[in-house]
Formats: sequence, structure tokens, C-alpha cells
Amino acid sequence: MENVPSGIERPRIGVSACLLGREVRFDGGHTRDRFVTDVLSEHLDFVAFCPEMEAGLGSPRPSIHQERGADGLIRLLTAKRDVDVTPALDAAISKRVEHFGELAPANLAGFLLKKDSPSCGPFRVRVQKAEGGVERSGEGRLVTALRERFPHLPIEDEGRLNDAALRETFLIRVFAWHRWQSMVAAGLTRRSLREFHATHKMLLHAHGPAGTRTLGRLVARPESDAASVDFDATQYGAQFMAILNRPATRGRHVDTLQHLAGHVADHLKSSEKSELHGLIEEYRQGWITLETPLALLRHHLRHLGTVWANAQLYLDPHPRALALRSTIR
Repeated sequence: MENVPSGIERPRIGVSACLLGREVRFDGGHTRDRFVTDVLSEHLDFVAFCPEMEAGLGSPRPSIHQERGADGLIRLLTAKRDVDVTPALDAAISKRVEHFGELAPANLAGFLLKKDSPSCGPFRVRVQKAEGGVERSGEGRLVTALRERFPHLPIEDEGRLNDAALRETFLIRVFAWHRWQSMVAAGLTRRSLREFHATHKMLLHAHGPAGTRTLGRLVARPESDAASVDFDATQYGAQFMAILNRPATRGRHVDTLQHLAGHVADHLKSSEKSELHGLIEEYRQGWITLETPLALLRHHLRHLGTVWANAQLYLDPHPRALALRSTIR
């Protein structure tokens, strides 16, 4: 059976309104992304927002850009540099982040933002220099505030979701954080922390084996240890999300597949064992997608009832209907 993320509600993420087809762009249009509206909407709830509209700039409106002054500070100016909209945007962003803060403890699991936007773009946003020239080192004004307030939540833009590995990494983190929130909301105990780690162990291994061992030592503390479970959980949550932020490489996937295959190897016929390891090798060579050996591995684990291995979230870290691993080679 597929490991479906638990919790009362589905994961909720903040999404730039223009990606949902809302006409909030400076030119009065939108940049609807069909993967977001037609696929992700089946599995996630959205909180739509547009800082520039919330700042009262309207649509259509003069385009704005970031500019670094001689004092090193970045301001947001209209195209002809005749209006500084920084104060209005900062006020709107402050209110928006406060609203996200109210949602975060219950069910806020990440942000999907408009690439290149001076207010929302997470990566390589254009910053003009007052003396001339352009650098591609900026991030949207909102993003700076989000990273400071929600350091563990995943932030991505729709352009980078075209990369299969980055797309899966983002959604792995969204659903993982949702499971973490659900576990904490149900009542954090030393036992629940250990169980959470146990089911995520192979997923963590695929993204960062060294960090996984560190977390293992953290959750293994005895009940009598002076450190509180709340203190350990705070450390765990931060390191957990940091590990998952590293895209899993093909080599790490292969190592994880082989590790799980070891749990069924002694119970398989010689031909079945050869088939499974043959598919893992074909994936290692880049001839087939990750989903192919995974499907056979799930079949054997389910048939044999191998409890620990079958419970690993690595097998299904997100809804299988998203078909994310059908494109990862």
C-alpha cells in the first residue's frame, strides 16, 4: 500500500498568485503554470498571494526592479527610477509574513514562487547597480523575509521545477515537513521521534548518509537523558530538513535500493534476485528511470511482508500519482 502523508489536512504551500492564473502581473496578465494548477492542486492546498498587489500597486502597473545603491542597500524602483516602492512593499510583506506565521504551526509546508520576480524570485534575481551594470545575485524582497522567519521550509520557483531532481527534492521536503508537523501536533514523545526517524531512515540515507547517522544518535538518547525531547526535536527538525535539501544523486539512490534489496534477497529465487539487481544496475547506467526498480522492489517487500523495509518512506515519499520518479534517471 502506498505510504500516503498523514494529517488532518493536506499540505499547504504559499504560491505566487500569477502561477495560478490570476491576472496580477505588471502587464495585467498571468503566468499560469499547468503543473501547479492541474497536477499539484490535486495533492496540495494553496495560499495565493502577490506582494505587489497587496502593496496597492495595482495591475497593470509600471514594472519594478531591484537596484543596489552606493550605500549597498537594495531598493525597489519603478522602471524609470522615478518612484521608490520599497516602503509600500516592505509593509505588505510584513503583513503577509505575519499571516504565514499564523498558518505555519498548523499546516504550512513550503513556498512556490515566481522566478525572476523582484518581489518573489528565490534565486538569481536581477539587481541593477546605480553606477551601471547588472548582477544576478539577488532574491525577491519577500524571499529574504521568508528565509528569516521560516528557515526550514522549502522555497522553490516554477522554473527550477522543470528539473526532475529539483522538482522531487522540493516535493519530498514539502510532504516530509507535513508529516513532521502532523507528528508534533499528535503529541511529541521520545518514542514518536524514534518511530519518525525509523520510517524516514532510507529516505535520509539517499540524501545524506553522514547526517542520517548523526540524527540516529540524537534519537537514540535514553528516556533518562537530561536533554528534553523538545530540545532534541528542535535539533532534529532543523537537521532533517537540511539533509533533505540536498538532491539525491544516482549513486545514493543505487546504494539505497541495494540496501533495501538486501532485506528480501534471502527470500527470492535466483531468477528474481537477478532481475531485481539487473534493474538496479540498469538504473545506475541511466538506461531506465528510478521508478522501474522501485516498482519491483515494492512488489517483493509487499509480498514478503518485510515490516521495517516496507514501512520506509523512501519507497513513496510523496503521492505516487505525481509520477515524479518516472522521469528521474
